[in-house]
Amino acid sequence: MAAAEKVPEPEMLKIFCHNCRQKLDVTNLKAFEEITCPTCGVKLIVPKWFNTYLLEQKCGVGGAAVVYRSLDLTLDREIAIKIFEECDNSPEFSKIFLHEGRIAASLNHRSIVPIYSCGQFAGQCFLIMQYMSQGSLKEQIKQHSPLKITQVLTWILDITSALNAAFKAGVIHHDVKPANILLDSGNNAKLTDFGLSYALHDVQSQDLLSELGSYGSPDYVSPEKLIDGFEDEKGDVFSLGVTLYELLTARKPFKQAQEDDDILAVRGSAPVIEPHRLRPEVSTKLSKFVMRMLQEAASERPDYEEITAELKVFRNRYKKHEDKFHYRFIARHL
Repeated sequence: MAAAEKVPEPEMLKIFCHNCRQKLDVTNLKAFEEITCPTCGVKLIVPKWFNTYLLEQKCGVGGAAVVYRSLDLTLDREIAIKIFEECDNSPEFSKIFLHEGRIAASLNHRSIVPIYSCGQFAGQCFLIMQYMSQGSLKEQIKQHSPLKITQVLTWILDITSALNAAFKAGVIHHDVKPANILLDSGNNAKLTDFGLSYALHDVQSQDLLSELGSYGSPDYVSPEKLIDGFEDEKGDVFSLGVTLYELLTARKPFKQAQEDDDILAVRGSAPVIEPHRLRPEVSTKLSKFVMRMLQEAASERPDYEEITAELKVFRNRYKKHEDKFHYRFIARHL
């Protein structure tokens, strides 16, 4: 991987207050420190130079990377930068790092977060992506539950479409979960983080098979991935089912397990409670369909076409009644 040319940091850093347009010299202030505009009193955050970009705020931390809301000064647009903070510059790391950018960039779909560029700067690898201003579905669950059922179904339909497009292109995501589904300014859901993805017809994915054989989270990983170390698109269906369950009920279907636990044993220690028993607004038919997505046998789970068809029916039924009655009184008829 060719390293980007190192651009020296400017001696001075000046920013404009977004409220009153007052110009402020923040050269000697700590990066990401919150300050108050002396003119209008609006709270501001001190940015940090990174190559030709201004890192404005941390918006996500996970694994070996941090994601920042940033400003691309060249194009004058808001972006997200994912920085791998411990890039060792080895050929092996470069292959793994480039894998995520290459796989995501190869998938052109409205519900997949686009990758604009990638490179290295000051010994750190980075990816440039679309900035998703409304955060993740994990944050939506934490802050806004119970979530509107029609909205949940719309989000899952978007991600089903993205996963289906990826599968048709020979890509298995391997890490579907609320934290990896982001919302743009229009509240549209998009799939991100292809770091564990596997391209079925890609030679470089074959070379990285041992590194890509891990799983992202014990709460969402499929049974076959745990047993055999491999999953096809039905593994992503399972993880999508766990995500849908959590969005509807604000809780995960299985008991919490750690990565070094026998996850299958932990899951088997208690039965999964059907979603409609946790939230009366969820119809029994929708509840049973979610449970089908969580079947232990991959062959018993629905495919993407069936998921799309069924969830559209459920969404239309809920949408028809949501402005007239409270969900809990109509769920039995849906």
